[in-house]
Amino acid sequence: MPEPFVKRLFTNAREFLDALGRGLGKDGLVLRGSSLAGQSLVGQDLRLAAFEGVDFSGADLSGCNLSDASFQQCDLSTTRLGEASLYRAVFDGCRLPGADLRGAKVELTVFSECDLRQANLGVTGEFLCCTASDLTRADFSAASVSHARLDGCKLDHARLAGRVWHGLWASGGSARELDCARARFEDARFSDTNLDSATFASASFTQTVFSACSATCTDWSASRWVSVMVQQCAFKQALLRGAAMSETLFMECNFAGADLQGVTFEHCGLPHCDLAAAKELPRSLSDVNLSQANLTGRNLASHDLSNADCTQCNLAGSDLSQANLHAANLSEASLQGANLAGADLTMAWIMEADLTKADLSRANCRSADFEGARGEGAKLGGAIFKAATISGASFDRAALVSADLREVIDQGRSWSGHDFRGADLSGCDFGGCDMEGAKLAGCNLHQASFAKARLVQADLSGVKARQTEFSEAVLTGVKLAQAHFEDADFAGADLSGTDLSPARFHGVAFEGVRLAGARFAQGEFKRCSFRELVLKKIDFSGADLEQADFTQADLEGAGLKKAKLRCADFTKAKLKQADLSGALGPGTEFREANLEEANLGGAHFDACTFTQARLVKAHLERIQARNCMFDRADLTAAAFGAAHLDYSDFSYATLDLADFQNAVLRGALFHAVLEANVRLSGADTKGLRRTDMDQFKAEQFGRK
Repeated sequence: MPEPFVKRLFTNAREFLDALGRGLGKDGLVLRGSSLAGQSLVGQDLRLAAFEGVDFSGADLSGCNLSDASFQQCDLSTTRLGEASLYRAVFDGCRLPGADLRGAKVELTVFSECDLRQANLGVTGEFLCCTASDLTRADFSAASVSHARLDGCKLDHARLAGRVWHGLWASGGSARELDCARARFEDARFSDTNLDSATFASASFTQTVFSACSATCTDWSASRWVSVMVQQCAFKQALLRGAAMSETLFMECNFAGADLQGVTFEHCGLPHCDLAAAKELPRSLSDVNLSQANLTGRNLASHDLSNADCTQCNLAGSDLSQANLHAANLSEASLQGANLAGADLTMAWIMEADLTKADLSRANCRSADFEGARGEGAKLGGAIFKAATISGASFDRAALVSADLREVIDQGRSWSGHDFRGADLSGCDFGGCDMEGAKLAGCNLHQASFAKARLVQADLSGVKARQTEFSEAVLTGVKLAQAHFEDADFAGADLSGTDLSPARFHGVAFEGVRLAGARFAQGEFKRCSFRELVLKKIDFSGADLEQADFTQADLEGAGLKKAKLRCADFTKAKLKQADLSGALGPGTEFREANLEEANLGGAHFDACTFTQARLVKAHLERIQARNCMFDRADLTAAAFGAAHLDYSDFSYATLDLADFQNAVLRGALFHAVLEANVRLSGADTKGLRRTDMDQFKAEQFGRK
């Protein structure tokens, strides 16, 4: 068998140099803790060599073969490495300030935690990796490297100008005042990098990604961008004047103080971007994706936004007078108080947009779609709405003086599947109607009636239903996301299998409602009435049930974990084996309720009433129940371990086998209570008041 390869270790520089002179360098020598400062090793074959703590300062390693060599904690200050082969070479924790690597050949070369300040890195090759290294003022201007990776590096004042960078990846570092003028970046990525005051003037970017970068005061003037992705970057005070953008997407970027004058956008997007405080914007934003962008208060008068996607864009208070918005998509956009006087809105989509108090006087809205738009108080004098769709739109208190409403499109009256989105249906009577699959999202249903109506699979998302009647209506499978029902009447309605959790119910009466399979978890049901309903094993966990009325309701096995029960009423309710752990319910009423084997562990029930309640074998560990009334309650074998029961009243309660270990009973009242089988070990009973004999005798006498 061949003998294993073993590197020869040297700790003496002279012996090492002697070995090199005898041609042993290619055998993979190891030199540790020595000095080769100022030595000339030009052209030496040092492949597989390992250098540990060696001083190479001022040495000349030009033309050396350093393939697979490793340098650990070495000093290579001002060392010359020109034309050296650095194939798979590793530099770990080394100092290379002022080192000259011009013409060195890199491939899979690694610099980890190295000092490369003012080094000349005019290297050639591919797969260069620099990790957590200091490259301040390093010069890459003569480099030709593909797939360089610069992770966590300091590149302040470094020069990358005029070079082609294919596959460059810079992440987590600082590159302030970096000089990249006229550089070309292809398939590059900058992630979480500080590019403040850097220069990218006349640079070009192709299929490049910028993510979470800071580019304050950075110069991008006259740069070219093709298929670039930019996410969550700050371009504050940046100069982008004259840049050419093609198929480039900016997402969630901040352009406060940025100069975008003369920027051209071709098939580009700026969704979620903040442009409200930009210094200058280009005159043409045609075909640009501005969905959910912030353009609040911008002066866009006479600008070209034709075919632009402004979905959910914030244009509140902006000046769009005489602007070209032909075929623009302004769906769900905020145009509150915007000036659209004389604007061209022909064939524009303005569905469900907010035009409250907007000025559309003399605007050309021919064939535009305003379905579901809100235009309360808008100025529409002289506007042209010929062939426009306004079904479901609300223009309450809008000024329509001299407006042209000829050939306005209004949908028919087939309620099944009908689209009412955003319509004001207050006071309407749909009693007994078949409205299966109807779209009522965002409607105002104030005092409307849907008694005995069939609303199966209808979309009631975002509706406002105050004092609305749904008695005996069939509402199975309806969509209720962000819907708000206040003082509505659902008596006798069918809500089987419906998810009620996304909606808000305030003061709603659910008496007689069919709720089999309905979902209540995490929902909001303030002041709602569930009196006498059968709600066995219904999941109310996390729901807001403030002031809800469950009088005599059957909640056996129900889930009320972490529910908000402030001032709710469970008088005479059946809560056997119910889970109320972690619930929040100060002021809640449990008078005469059956809570046998229920779990109230960790709940907050201060100032609650449990008078005559049945809590046999109930779990009340760690409960917060200060100032509560447990008078005449049956607490047989109840567990109160570590509970806080300060100043609570247990008068005449049955406490046989009750466990108060480590509980806080300060100031509590045990009047007329038998304590023989009560466990109080470790309990804080300071101020615990026991039977007042005079009062007890008086009470007994009164009973006689």
